[in-house]
Amino acid sequence: MLCLYIIMVSFITSKMSLADLFIVPLVAVILVSITVSTAQGSALEFQELYNQTTDFGISILTTENFNETLFVILPDNDNTLCTDNVVWLVQFYNSWCGHCQHFAPSYKSVANSTIPWREFVKVGVVDCSVRKNSPLCNQYDVQMYPTIMFFPPKTKVGALGKKFTGPHTVPGLYNGILDYLDQEGFPPEMVLVTSSTIDELWNSLPEDKENLALIVEPIDSSLGKDVLLSTLGDLHVLTARRITVLNRALVEALGDVAITGPYPQLWLLDRKAKTSNKIAVSSGGSEDLIAAIFAIDDELAVQKGIVKPVRHPVHYMEADHQVETPVKKADSMEIKPEFDHVQSLDITSAIIYMFSTEVATHKTIDGEQLVALRRFVKALTDLVPLPSPANVAFQKLSGHLAEVTFTEPKRMLKALSAAGYDVEKLPVKWVGCAGSQPGRRGYPCGLWQLLHTLTVNTYRNNTNTEGTLIPTDKETEWSSNALDEEAGILTTIFGYIRHFFSCDDCRLNFLREADGLKAQTKSMSNEEAVLWLWKVHNGVNRRLVGDITEDPAHPKIQFPSQTQCPQCRLADNSFDEHEVKNYFLRFYEVKDVPTTWNVRDPKHRQLVAAQEGSVNGEGSSKKVTMAFGASDTVGHA
Repeated sequence: MLCLYIIMVSFITSKMSLADLFIVPLVAVILVSITVSTAQGSALEFQELYNQTTDFGISILTTENFNETLFVILPDNDNTLCTDNVVWLVQFYNSWCGHCQHFAPSYKSVANSTIPWREFVKVGVVDCSVRKNSPLCNQYDVQMYPTIMFFPPKTKVGALGKKFTGPHTVPGLYNGILDYLDQEGFPPEMVLVTSSTIDELWNSLPEDKENLALIVEPIDSSLGKDVLLSTLGDLHVLTARRITVLNRALVEALGDVAITGPYPQLWLLDRKAKTSNKIAVSSGGSEDLIAAIFAIDDELAVQKGIVKPVRHPVHYMEADHQVETPVKKADSMEIKPEFDHVQSLDITSAIIYMFSTEVATHKTIDGEQLVALRRFVKALTDLVPLPSPANVAFQKLSGHLAEVTFTEPKRMLKALSAAGYDVEKLPVKWVGCAGSQPGRRGYPCGLWQLLHTLTVNTYRNNTNTEGTLIPTDKETEWSSNALDEEAGILTTIFGYIRHFFSCDDCRLNFLREADGLKAQTKSMSNEEAVLWLWKVHNGVNRRLVGDITEDPAHPKIQFPSQTQCPQCRLADNSFDEHEVKNYFLRFYEVKDVPTTWNVRDPKHRQLVAAQEGSVNGEGSSKKVTMAFGASDTVGHA
């Protein structure tokens, strides 16, 4: 790496005047950051919660293929581009979102087991953590993850789907699909037959259909729906319908119907022969009913000289199929070493991500959302050491937010870009927050680091070295009461999480802690706020030990560890909170901020290009191969 650095410095300085040499130390800072962070890659890219190769029932959707996959031109619909005669179920998710990771096995189970419904229901996913998919997620007003939407037949391009609000479980999603199909009356063959006589029943069917499989089921049964969805698309002679025992007139017309258990009966009706016969089915479950209907259809096809149909294998739903892959614990050799302070690149990457992806998902921002964002942006400019262009840009944004009653994210992003800080183009790279696997750490870790930095610096800015409160300009702007409604740092943090943090389950968990605190007290010192957030974070870590979301190379610990801060532990291994506070003051002192990085400067754009592996000089181009090192653990995220 030292050799690479010397080559880079020689190359750059050979093209510069002495006046330009100020940039060289900055190159060193960024190259070191690149070297450390690129080893693990961005935790926001190349993540595969879902895989087209193994998850056969799921379409992986992106900005590039979304429209061409979902929408077609239908001549019978005024040649409008819209969805075909099918219901689409699409999950907009985020790879780093813990709840999305927990939900993935359930979603896969339902998608793969409903492959036989493919003629009527199709399932897709969009990863909104991939920045190129942000416009698509914004278009469909996705603000929380996971967001699941139904798109009914003939949905026009850009029309919002209906959000699924049921339980995020296998039975919840499975029943949610069936309930939605009921509401839409789709497919029409699945709608309960209302005919009261067999003649009326035949009159309601197409004239070319001479053989009918009729499912008679108990009230509130969903088996008949599953059977019809699994068979209708693969029948060549038969058609199929369903009734419940509430249709007493038709039940009596059939004759020997006596349903006492949970399973339906299967009847075969013949239009020409005017017969109706009950078909013996071994158990009456979905699998046996489907097999019986296909067997009858095969036999009728042979009788009519139709080639016996070749059918796709049927996958059956099992309500207990939700299985989460256990976390592989890291060997001691795999656990990464630790930094002794927070990394500025993690904080700036968190800010870049939150404004380019989280805040940007909102169509407009007003009311309580605007107040919350105003306070949070002011906190960034007052309390977080940022590169000069970022600080200037967010100061201008803070001024803009103070003057308006509503705003749009696209205007905010444009203003940041005009001020030299284009968050949509700046790279998101993790150093201490780099994960060892896709979807681990990254933004959640960076956000924790940012929030801790805010509480620590609020306390630091209002306290002298002896720990006494001192009057400063900041003190009048940031209250000594962290829960102050107007200028409390915890109130500011709570506002951002409530209105903008996009992992819905994580957001609700955090807000439960916040609401519990506010129910207990209306006042908390900034010193107490530092320790409160530390305790909440350690509580989260305790809950997530061994969880599917845990990074095996970065096991969840009670921070700081004995190694990181021996003096923070008492004889019984509990924490000495005074020493923890002092440790936080040291740990969250941001030391490595590149103060002059401005991507509007051509020289600085070269540094951004370097992260892609090349630096262009005047009249020449050189390819640079980075020597990648290991990423380290930072903080307790």
